[in-house]
Amino acid sequence: MATESRACCPGSIDLWQNAVPFKHYGDYLKKISERVKKASTRACSEAGLPVIYVREAGVDKDEYARRVAAERGIGSGPVCVLSVLEPCPTFEYVKSKIVRRKRPCHVLNHYGWDQRLGWMHARIQTWFPVHIQIGINGREWLAQQMRQAGWRSSRRKTVLRGSRIFNARRNC
Repeated sequence: MATESRACCPGSIDLWQNAVPFKHYGDYLKKISERVKKASTRACSEAGLPVIYVREAGVDKDEYARRVAAERGIGSGPVCVLSVLEPCPTFEYVKSKIVRRKRPCHVLNHYGWDQRLGWMHARIQTWFPVHIQIGINGREWLAQQMRQAGWRSSRRKTVLRGSRIFNARRNC
């Protein structure tokens, strides 16, 4: 019985160590997912920063978060958390086995300004396996360094629309 609980996927070891039968996998993960969501958003909620559920699939989350920062006048520190449903790799209990599959998962995207690195984000998948990605942009870091040194600079954002390329100038 114990060897059956240690099946092929990483999640089965966690289930075995916590004495959770495979058939209770879904309920167990719902509890873990809720703990991840609460712990991840607690600091923003306590600071009065928004946790926003984004329903539209094609929304540019980075631009949305930058708008929130501009509207609230946030120039450093956390800005907001954008909550979305996205297809993610996960596991499912099927016929006495845990199998891999893609399914819609709740993802929390934390956005903020770091004094040394500039604009950045963290993407946290709240369903097992809990994938975490940190996004740091080298151009943002350079712009942040130039601002701190008192240099005035401008950037161009290249936008591809159809077969045409547009350059938009932004002041740092």
